[in-house]
Amino acid sequence: MYDYMDNLKKQRFTAVDRQRGGITSHKILKIDGNKVDIAVKPILSKTGSITVPMNDTSGLQVGDYLDFQFSYTIHGGRVNNYQMMFCGTTPPQFIPKEGE
Repeated sequence: MYDYMDNLKKQRFTAVDRQRGGITSHKILKIDGNKVDIAVKPILSKTGSITVPMNDTSGLQVGDYLDFQFSYTIHGGRVNNYQMMFCGTTPPQFIPKEGE
C-alpha cells in the first residue's frame, strides 16, 4: 500500500526530490506554546512570517529550520488561500546558509 506521508518524508533528502515535491525550509522565528512562527516569502505574508499550530514543539528552538510543503492560489499578485503540510526538521545539508 502506498503511504504518501512516508514517501514525502523520504523525498526530503535529495535536492531533486525536494524541488519536485515543493518542499521548502523555513526558519523558526518564535515559539509560543504549541504555536511556531516561521519565516515565509513575502507572497505568503506581508509580515514575512506565519504562525503554525504544532502538536509537539519540544526539541524545537528559535533559529532551527523546518520543512513544509505549500500549495496555494494567487489572485492579484498575492496568495489568497494556502494549504501547508509539515514534513519534519530540515536535514542539515538543506539548511540555508546565512543570508540566503
